[in-house]
Amino acid sequence: MVTLNPAKMLHVDDRVGSLKVGKDADVVVWSDDPLSIYAKSLYTIVDGTIYFDRAKDAEIAEMRWM
Repeated sequence: MVTLNPAKMLHVDDRVGSLKVGKDADVVVWSDDPLSIYAKSLYTIVDGTIYFDRAKDAEIAEMRWM
């Protein structure tokens, strides 16, 4: 995880460190504070592709039980 200030120190802030068009980012959207034991990953996005979607995963699991 590299946020903007460490990215500036590493001189890579033109590619990473914030969410902007044209920058590299892998993103996880959490339901709560990521350090909470109650937090759940809602979406995982890598290179602009959604690799995990909790709602779709629930639909697939439901279809398996039918």
